[in-house]
Amino acid sequence: MGQSHFYQHLASDTVGLRLDSASRQWRYGIRQNNLNIRNGVFFTATSALAGFYLGLNGQDVVMYACARNRLVFNILHPVTLRPLLNALPGQPGRFGSDPVCVQTAAQAVGAAYNFQFNIADTGVRRRIVGFMDSIPDGYYVVVRNIMETNYPSNAYAANWKNDQLFLGAGNSVYHRLYQQGFTEIDSFNRNRVFAFVYKKNQSQQFSPRFAFSNGMYDQLFFSTAISTTDTLGVVKSPVFGPARQWQELHWQGDAETPTRDSVQLSIVGLDQQGQSTLLQSGIMPNQPVLSLNNVDVSRYPYLQLQLTSLDTTHYTPWQLSKWQLLYMPVPEGALSPSQYLLSKDTVEQGEPIALGMAFQNVSEVAFDSLVVQLQITGANNQTQQFSIPKTRPVIAGDTVLVGASIPSATRPGANILMLEVNPQPGQREQYHFNNIAYKSVYVKHDLIAPLLDVTFDGKHIANGQTVLSRPDILISLLDESRWMLLNDTSLVTVTLRYPSGQLRRFNYRSDTLQFFAPSQTTLQNKALVQFRPFLSEMGLYELVVSAKDRAGNKAGLLDYRVTFKVANTAPDLSLSFYPNPFSNRTRFSFTLWGNYIPTGVQLQIFNSLGQLVRLVRADALGPLRLGRTVALFEWDGTDQGGHALANGVYSCRVVASSVSGENTPYKKIGDGLLLAAGKVYLQRYTGEPLRLFMCYFCALSHFSICQKLELI
Repeated sequence: MGQSHFYQHLASDTVGLRLDSASRQWRYGIRQNNLNIRNGVFFTATSALAGFYLGLNGQDVVMYACARNRLVFNILHPVTLRPLLNALPGQPGRFGSDPVCVQTAAQAVGAAYNFQFNIADTGVRRRIVGFMDSIPDGYYVVVRNIMETNYPSNAYAANWKNDQLFLGAGNSVYHRLYQQGFTEIDSFNRNRVFAFVYKKNQSQQFSPRFAFSNGMYDQLFFSTAISTTDTLGVVKSPVFGPARQWQELHWQGDAETPTRDSVQLSIVGLDQQGQSTLLQSGIMPNQPVLSLNNVDVSRYPYLQLQLTSLDTTHYTPWQLSKWQLLYMPVPEGALSPSQYLLSKDTVEQGEPIALGMAFQNVSEVAFDSLVVQLQITGANNQTQQFSIPKTRPVIAGDTVLVGASIPSATRPGANILMLEVNPQPGQREQYHFNNIAYKSVYVKHDLIAPLLDVTFDGKHIANGQTVLSRPDILISLLDESRWMLLNDTSLVTVTLRYPSGQLRRFNYRSDTLQFFAPSQTTLQNKALVQFRPFLSEMGLYELVVSAKDRAGNKAGLLDYRVTFKVANTAPDLSLSFYPNPFSNRTRFSFTLWGNYIPTGVQLQIFNSLGQLVRLVRADALGPLRLGRTVALFEWDGTDQGGHALANGVYSCRVVASSVSGENTPYKKIGDGLLLAAGKVYLQRYTGEPLRLFMCYFCALSHFSICQKLELI
C-alpha cells in the first residue's frame, strides 16, 4: 500500500506544502504575516520610544529613528521577511543614508535596519532616488516619515515633485513612490505622518497600502497583512494498515534545484486505539529501502509516514514521487444483505425480533471464529446487548449467516437493532465500518384484553345459586396473542370469601388450585385453572378472580365476582343421554347435587312393556362424584345377553341401595331408592324415520293427537 501519483498524494495531509495542480509539483505554502506600524509627529503626538515602532508577527523589528525630519526605509526579504541590514551602530549609512545612531542599545538594534534620509535636503533626495532604484524587485519596502512640529517648508510632497526640474522628468522621490502605488502622496501637504508598504515592482502580487495621521496631534496605528512563501513543509501520509506483518519501506523523490535542501522521513506507529508513537526518524533519501521487520505488529498494526522538507536557499521543496509500505494484510469482511437478509419492519408484541444477514470474507486471508453482537435500543432509550455464539472460521471468499432473535414482550414501540461482526478490539481487519448494520423495528403494543370464563361443575351460575360442597370450578383465560403465551401463574389470581368473612387467596402449590398453561403447539393461547375447594361451611361464599394477559391487559375493567350458597341438602341426581335418539350407541351422564354420594348405584333399562332388558352395575358406570359425571358405560342398544333390541323408546332409571344423611325421602323401589329416571330412543333407521321420530316425540309428550294418529 502506498502513494505514487498526483491523485494519490492528494490524500495526504500537508503543513506548509501543497501540490500544484498545473505542474503537479510540490510547492511551499503561503504564510500570512502581520506588519504593525506606529508613528506620530514628534512632541505633539508622541515622544515615547514605543511611538515609533515597526513590528512583525508581534516581534519588534525597528524601535526608533535617530533623527527627525527624515524619510525612513526598511527593506524586508520577500520570503523570510528578515530586514536588510544598513550598517553596524556608529558606522556611516549605505547609499548616502544617515549614520546608524548609538544613543541606547535598544535604539542601536532598531536603527541598524533603518535607511533614513534627510528629506529636507534636495541633494539627499537625489540619493534616495538612486537608493530606491537599487532595491531588488520583489522585496517588501516600508516607508515612514519622521517629523517634528517645526517641519521644514521645503520637505512636503510638492517640493519632492519639483526635483524633476533638475533631476529629469519623472526622476524624483515623489515619482518613485507614486509609481510604486503611493497614489495619495499629494495628501502629504501639511504637518502629519504616513506609512507606506509596497512590494518592489510587483503590485500585482501585493497591493500597495498606506495610511496618514489626521494631523500633528494624533498618532498613527497602521496594521496590514503580507504574505510570504514557507520554507518548511511537512507531508503526512494516510494511515496504512492494519497489517499482520510489516516488511519493507520503499520511497523516492528528487530535489527540484541544486540542493541545499534538508529532507528526512519519519515512521510513526499507531495502536488499535489510534495512539501514535514515533518509531524512527532521520531517514535520508540515500536510504530508499528500509526493512520494517523490527516493528512489533501486535502493538502497531498501523503505520504513517511523515516527510519534512526545508529549503531556505531556493525555497523549493523536495519532490516526493512515491512511498510504499510492503506488508502482509489482515482479512477483510463485510455484511452482505444482498445475499441474505432476515428482517421485519413491524412485529406483534411478543413476536421475536429477528435480524439476520450474510457476512462474507472478501479478502484472500482467512478469519478465525468471529464474535457477533446484537444490541437493541428501545423506546425508553435503554440499551441491551445480547451474546451470540461465535461463527465458524471464515476462509477466503466464504460466507456465514449471523444474527439472532430478541424477545419483544417488554419492548413495545420503536426499537433500533445494531448487528456487529468482529467488534473491536477483536481480530484485526482492514475496515470495520462495513461490519455494522442498523435496523429499525416497531413493536405493536398489545391493547386487546383477554377473555375470562368461569364455570361451576361445567355450568355458568348466577349470584346466589347453590353449588356442591366440593365444586369443580374451571377458570379459562383466552388471549388473541399467539406470541405471548399465558404461561405464568401470576396472570390468574383466585380469592374466596367464606361465610365467616374470612378472605383467602389461594396459591398453586397444592391440588386445590392447578394451572394448565398453553404451549406453542396448541391452537389457542388459552390457560386453564382448575379450582376444587372443600367448602365445609354452610352459607354464602364469594369467588373473586383477577386475570390479565402477558401485556398487562386486564380481563375486564373489574374483577370477576360471583356469590353462591353451599347447603346441607340430600342428593339430587339428574340423568341425561347423548346422543338421543341414537342409532349405534349412547352415553349416560349424571349430575349429582348435595353433600352425599349414594351407594350401590345401578342403571336399569326397560322396554316399552316394562321388562328389564339391561342392568348396569356401579363398577361398569364408573365412579360417581358430586357434580357432573360422564359414565364409562356406553349402551349399544343390546339386552343383557348382547342381542340387538328393537327400535323404540326405552325407560331408564338410576337406583341406589342407600343414601346417607338425606333430608328428603326418596321413592322406594323394591330394595332400593329411585334417584333419577329418563327415556332414550333407539333408532337404527331400518324403518320409517319420520314415523318413528314422531312416535318417540308422542311417547314423551302423550299428546292426544298422537293417539288419534295411532302413533302409540
